Amino acid sequence: MIPLKIVFPIPAMYLVYSSRILLFGRYFGLLSLFAASVNAAGLDVQKQQNAFFILVMSAIFIALNIPIDNFAWDSTFVHLSAYDPIFDMVEAVILAVTILTFFISAYTRGSKTYIFIGLGTLLLYAGREILLNSDTWITLLPGLLILSIGTWFVCTMLHREYLWY
Repeated sequence: MIPLKIVFPIPAMYLVYSSRILLFGRYFGLLSLFAASVNAAGLDVQKQQNAFFILVMSAIFIALNIPIDNFAWDSTFVHLSAYDPIFDMVEAVILAVTILTFFISAYTRGSKTYIFIGLGTLLLYAGREILLNSDTWITLLPGLLILSIGTWFVCTMLHREYLWY
């Protein structure tokens, strides 16, 4: 939206709304990976609905309550928020718990596919961080490649584990 704002007279509230939608997508995606790891650990199916509701509400709460400065953005055209270092740390902790839960699930269930899912999650997150935090064209291809490989690992291994083909 920021390049459009430079060219067209778009109200600032649309920039804030688009930033909030972007934040919701980022945190909901991360929390969805966490939910997949909790599912692998053996959370009861009836409790998963409650957990899903809590994850959606958490992502909405985060996206709606982060103060966003609509007059300042970084070189990747992302608005600056007040709590970026705190949320980076929270994302890292959620990622570490997610990967650890997949590894524990591999040990307790005796399935090696969970190890690959955990490694794919690590690659997926690394590619995501490369794409979100770099502002040069040189890092676009490696970031997309790492993100694609991680996504492929996670999706194919989850398919292999749960669809029994």
